[in-house]
Amino acid sequence: MPYHGMRMLRTAEAFYITSVTTTVPEDGVLQFDIEFNVPCNPRSIDISAFTVDGKSLPPDTTFKFNKAGTILRFAIPYTAGKTTQLTLDVPQIQSFNGRILYRRHFSNLMCSHMHQFLLEK
Repeated sequence: MPYHGMRMLRTAEAFYITSVTTTVPEDGVLQFDIEFNVPCNPRSIDISAFTVDGKSLPPDTTFKFNKAGTILRFAIPYTAGKTTQLTLDVPQIQSFNGRILYRRHFSNLMCSHMHQFLLEK
């Protein structure tokens, strides 16, 4: 998976998702922005393991990272009004310092909303 930018190792207690933002930028498309507390290693991502509402993503789904490597963006086909709450399952991802993603299941996500998460200890 190609990516750009310089990824710096950071020392952190855990590697986790800080927010998931869902938007509908155009009819028939649902966009996810997943923000991590530290840069993730794009080579550790198994694209086929992502699921939304228990369904695998379409094979032509493209993933994009911001320059810092802390935000992952992808879009999928979406029928407006289909559901008000979504479930997102993220595969096992690693940060550049080898830490495994702490939490990988997110339920009750609403469309066109930013959901923030804290590290649960």
